[in-house]
Amino acid sequence: MKNLLKMACSSILTPPAAVRGMKVLEKAAFAKKICVPCFTIKTSTMDLARKALKPYLLKLEKFQPVLDYPGDPTQKKVLLNPETVNSLEDLKENDRNKIKELGHKLESTEIEVGFDNWRSDQILRAVLPEGEEGSKGYTIIGHILHLNLREHLIPFKGLIAKVLLEKTKNIRTVVNKVDNIENTYRNFQMEVLAGDNDLVTSVKENNCQFHLDFGLVYWNSRLSTEHSRITDKIKTTDVIYDIFAGIGPFAIPAALKGARVMANDLNPESFKWLEHNVKVNKAERRGGSVRCFNKDGREFILSDVKDDLEQVLKSDAPVSKVHIVMNLPAIASTFLDALRGLVNNSCAESNIPVIVHVYCFARDFEPEKLALELIEKDAGFKLGGNLIELKIVRKVAPSKHMVCVSFSYPLSKLCGEGEEEPVKKKPCLE
Repeated sequence: MKNLLKMACSSILTPPAAVRGMKVLEKAAFAKKICVPCFTIKTSTMDLARKALKPYLLKLEKFQPVLDYPGDPTQKKVLLNPETVNSLEDLKENDRNKIKELGHKLESTEIEVGFDNWRSDQILRAVLPEGEEGSKGYTIIGHILHLNLREHLIPFKGLIAKVLLEKTKNIRTVVNKVDNIENTYRNFQMEVLAGDNDLVTSVKENNCQFHLDFGLVYWNSRLSTEHSRITDKIKTTDVIYDIFAGIGPFAIPAALKGARVMANDLNPESFKWLEHNVKVNKAERRGGSVRCFNKDGREFILSDVKDDLEQVLKSDAPVSKVHIVMNLPAIASTFLDALRGLVNNSCAESNIPVIVHVYCFARDFEPEKLALELIEKDAGFKLGGNLIELKIVRKVAPSKHMVCVSFSYPLSKLCGEGEEEPVKKKPCLE
């Protein structure tokens, strides 16, 4: 995530104060004359002078700090940063001595800069209400820049979008989220603020290419590290059941490592792009496989996972581990009860570990403890020594964390044996 409003270096190298409060972008209003230090350098000594002056050059967007000297092709004018250089004493001793040896004197000159020369953060800091926190920042998904503007910045949304569209490399579309993820398919409503009305894009993650319609499926580039963390645990001889697979950020990298994957998602658009991405990444050519399903997660577990898992646990095939990935933090834990007694007793003698990676949300106060309480409550038993890892994935709100709980599912409970009273305590998660 990039911060929209990082501090600009000072008032000299910032846009004019008059742009404060602007809601409709007027590029001409960003023009400003500034006085900067400079040296007049002979072209014959330019290489030596440039080495000494390089750390002090005036650096602005679309701006050259070395200019032709008017009327004299034998000289160049070298412009320095007024925030770091006011006198020769501001140069380091070796640099200062080199300039003195060349016989150059520090001068000043007036230049005009404008919209093209300011960075996006400088422009937005100058325009938006002084003292405001700013936005939560933005993420980039292919050619799409995804904003998450706070309420007080909504009046400036058009200007913000146009500035970022022009100033951010390879961006063609700027969108803003207009609601939270509360619908069945985990996607949210978005408003196109600037650029092309085109939400079909592609992203590269973990050596895979993922194609998607950002308006119809869920994708979060901030989860790239978490996707890698889980798939790094996968071995060639593993079997993976991805209950809420989305467009395949867990399933496809796992298959590319040679694992056998069954991936499911309820959203028909996610299912469509999942199948597409399996083909694009040629997973089966790398020794792995992905079977795609478009079902409710519970139905998928109770039918397809059940049938396949029973075969795996009873088979003599060389399977190292079974991984069940449940990445739907808002409700994933409520599907854990479907695993209880999922397979028949003929699987009870299997030595193949079944590892569950389930995601949930938990409040800021002791999030690991609260997450563990939730998982134990919904699983119906204490994890105890079966707990493998509690991982805080990311902070999704000032007092809310996304947490991953990984544990070994007891085979006795998977076969419906060893029943015990469910954990009744309900932790505070919302």
